[in-house]
Amino acid sequence: MQQQTFTDFEVVLINDGKQDITDCVSESGLAEAGIAMNLLTGPTKTGPAAARNRGLAEARGQVIAYLDDDDLYSPDHLAVHAKAYENAPHIQAVYSDAERTIVTEDRDHNISEETEVVFSREYSADDLLAGNYIPTLCMSHRRECLEKTGGFEESLSLLAEWDLFIRLAMHTDLVHIAETTGRYFEQGTGSSVQEYYAHEILDTIVAIYMRNNECLEADPERKDRIWGKRLRHMGQVMTATGAGLDNAGPIEEAYPLFIRASETEYRGENFLALARIHQALGRVADAMETVARARGVQSGQH
Repeated sequence: MQQQTFTDFEVVLINDGKQDITDCVSESGLAEAGIAMNLLTGPTKTGPAAARNRGLAEARGQVIAYLDDDDLYSPDHLAVHAKAYENAPHIQAVYSDAERTIVTEDRDHNISEETEVVFSREYSADDLLAGNYIPTLCMSHRRECLEKTGGFEESLSLLAEWDLFIRLAMHTDLVHIAETTGRYFEQGTGSSVQEYYAHEILDTIVAIYMRNNECLEADPERKDRIWGKRLRHMGQVMTATGAGLDNAGPIEEAYPLFIRASETEYRGENFLALARIHQALGRVADAMETVARARGVQSGQH
């Protein structure tokens, strides 16, 4: 953080682990750079949402930005965001782009890295209601936004940042800055992390859909359109996890809505996504029938 070209900021550091990080803080060079530091310790393993809420309660800045311990800001990250707010005082929230670095370790313990910009998308409130395309480190917002949105939902062990971004978008447009100002890291495809957390990820996505579905009730046309997007997103997630999902939990509750979404947009990719949901729910026969329908649609037969 001491390398930031914009220097008028404070750091609120929340230690949510058991390891003592006092020496790391003292050796960081923040104090020497004149950067205010507030280190919060206390209950451990409370989860990302609770930890971030502790930080929000202590933060005194007019604009809030987020950085996890395994992410990196580029030196101009805060400067780019600060300029956006300075040039347009009416703006309430902005997000920039970030590189993703996939770190893979083979059987001989050789480590390789592959870096690319994955998310660089203009703002769409509809798309945000289907899936998150804003890495947490890319987002900043005015502190006053939290008076309308509240903080992070602590009942969500995953994806609480996406839930907050949706609530932000209900009150203001999010402004996209098409500049890469940070980097986050993921384990390579050789890891089974996604598969291990597949059930929890899928359950959480559906929970967020349901938490934020009320805003669609007044506009049935938009609701149908967004559920079509959600259907495709869920299909993509199921493909990405590659897990044997024999018990998909709350997806069962959303199942009728996924059926309706596939009928709303009569497209082959929707039926393929629905087939994956059938399979996740153990509906093998339905999955096979839906695949056949997808092939019929793709070949022009209805």
